Amino acid sequence: MKTLTFFSRRPTPERLKAAVEATKRKAAYKQYLKSAKYCQRCGKEVYPDKEGRYPLYEIEDERYGIPLLVCESCKIKK
Repeated sequence: MKTLTFFSRRPTPERLKAAVEATKRKAAYKQYLKSAKYCQRCGKEVYPDKEGRYPLYEIEDERYGIPLLVCESCKIKK
């Protein structure tokens, strides 16, 4: 017969370490998602590359004459 315990037990050190690593990975991923910048013409999300640079290009808007940061596909359409 199996005795049931009604108090919670601490997780094993391996599970605790795995949980801490998973929390760090999830926090890093959320920070990466927050780091998105947006194309000022089409609104597409643009994420940084490994060096931390955004592939956005500055062009001048024909209608208003102001500089815009646009993605590569909008730069080619110009």
